[in-house]
Amino acid sequence: MRTTSTTCSENRRTTTRGRTRWFAAIATALVLLVHAANVPFYAGSSLGREHSWRMEHGRLTVKRSASTSPQAFWVAPNAEGLRWAGEWRRFGPGEWTVTLPLWAPLGLGLLWCAASWRRRPSRAGRG
Repeated sequence: MRTTSTTCSENRRTTTRGRTRWFAAIATALVLLVHAANVPFYAGSSLGREHSWRMEHGRLTVKRSASTSPQAFWVAPNAEGLRWAGEWRRFGPGEWTVTLPLWAPLGLGLLWCAASWRRRPSRAGRG
């Protein structure tokens, strides 16, 4: 026989698991959408005086440089194909560039979705 506290904890676990499932699905869909939009277009902008970002060729690049000029958000057509490798470069004290390929967070999101949406054995017969 199940007690009320057992039923409440199972309901709470189910609700949390449901939220995790949908959050994983939405986050992965957003990364997939950004990756798909990044094939025909690239974009970028400044993040303050010294930082900037650029998304092109299926990769996100964040740069820190003392000589970065402020730029508003911009979008332009992309004529080149995808690039798959990440990069990290250091140019001097306080100047660096980090490039993350978008397939990496997309792959992690797909694994997260697969893990959170898989069927688990029922606990109905236990007690």
